[in-house]
Amino acid sequence: MISFHSGIQALRKFKVKAVNEKINSKFSNLNLLSTEYIHFIETDKELNSKNKTNLDKLLNYAPQLTPLKGSENIIVIPRLGTISPWSSKATDIVHLCGMTEIKRIERGVIYHFNRQIIKSELVNILKVIMDKMTESHLNDLNDVNFLFDELKPKSFNSIDILTKGKLAINNANIELGLALSAGEIDYLYGRFSELQRNPRDIELMMFAQANSEHCRHKIFNADWTIDSEKQVISLFGMIIVIGILVDDGIVIAENIYHHHEMGKPPIKAAIDGTLEVIPPIMSAILTTIVAFSTFFFLD
Repeated sequence: MISFHSGIQALRKFKVKAVNEKINSKFSNLNLLSTEYIHFIETDKELNSKNKTNLDKLLNYAPQLTPLKGSENIIVIPRLGTISPWSSKATDIVHLCGMTEIKRIERGVIYHFNRQIIKSELVNILKVIMDKMTESHLNDLNDVNFLFDELKPKSFNSIDILTKGKLAINNANIELGLALSAGEIDYLYGRFSELQRNPRDIELMMFAQANSEHCRHKIFNADWTIDSEKQVISLFGMIIVIGILVDDGIVIAENIYHHHEMGKPPIKAAIDGTLEVIPPIMSAILTTIVAFSTFFFLD
């Protein structure tokens, strides 16, 4: 059985404003009024009163929403056939809290608009609020069971390099949208030729993930030179350090905004929000300094 939990804020006000600016550029009389998280809880049986109370506490992790509900709602959920990273963590948490009758918990977002949306407008609106690579549009809450359907795995296909040569990988690269470079195609062709077997499409797909935006480590970890002087820390090392500092700044900014939303004046919110997270931030900075300090002793 599947139950629902909603009523907490999804997008912050500044994000709602940013979405509205994109929507208004296409439809001047359409406004996003508010957004809220909706949780879908799949259970073997109905939760007892104690677990219902505990689950309600766990799922009220954001400000309560006073929804400005309009005449049209659009529900965006994780892509059908997938399990979102949020779901994996949330399901583990509820199990650790003793709610083992919960098989899986997922989260979507309800977008409340000020007027009815016609079919021709929906496509453009979804381009603004939804990432089609990781999300799906849910037409009706009654169809939410599709979110929990387990799809049967498809059989793999072989890429016939033994007969068609490198051209087979080139064709697969285009058909599957792998974005393999010429060097990578040469590498794959050479390795599978040595093995005297055809690669499977799933093997090429997994190899291609090295090309994804978050997996370019093979390039970022290369040595680099500035003014003819080889640098001690790789480009990736410097990116890590900068990333840590940026992350710390985001944590402070988010906490200041949280205090401001509680009704505090801007200056008071900035002081309280910063002081609250200073201990863990300083701990993270010192840990980074210690971790990278050894590089200063290298020749």
